[in-house]
Amino acid sequence: YHPATRERAAWKTSIHEGGHSIVRAVLYGADSIAEINTFGGGEGGWMEKNFAVEGQDMYYDTRAGIKEIAVSLGGHLAEMRHIHKSANGASMDFKQARQVAQTMLIDGSMPDIAPIALITNPSTGQIEMSEDKKRELEKKTDFIMEYAGWIANKILEKNEAVHLEVAKALQENKDMHMDGKTFADM
Repeated sequence: YHPATRERAAWKTSIHEGGHSIVRAVLYGADSIAEINTFGGGEGGWMEKNFAVEGQDMYYDTRAGIKEIAVSLGGHLAEMRHIHKSANGASMDFKQARQVAQTMLIDGSMPDIAPIALITNPSTGQIEMSEDKKRELEKKTDFIMEYAGWIANKILEKNEAVHLEVAKALQENKDMHMDGKTFADM
């Protein structure tokens, strides 16, 4: 890679992973981040969750699912705010977010959302669903995604200065790594 290309990729990844981290920190607390990592000089990265923190259980209610979706969307939304385009890696974040939203709507594991479909074979995940129910699922999934995205955007907007500080520190670290304590201190 040309050095300028590598620097742009590193900044984009720092913005993206910083976005996930800021949204997670606001929703779960600053100590909910174990570390932030990147690889290939900024070609990709991930935020490692600290599961030792209270309140991290997924799928115990709708609020927990929406928080997890907001964290998943935080990277893409941060890129859109600061770079005005999103990396290919965000597609995995969208896929994960949609899966959480659809699980919330399909399986009835959330006590405050009535299931849309009947899982006919739990071992394979086979679902029995009419065309009307499929349309309902898509409509409600889109609504949940938009709502969680709105939450993530508000968090990024209100915490823009610290988000940019985290992204800059991550990019300037020769390993493009940040441990959870350094993140929490920021």
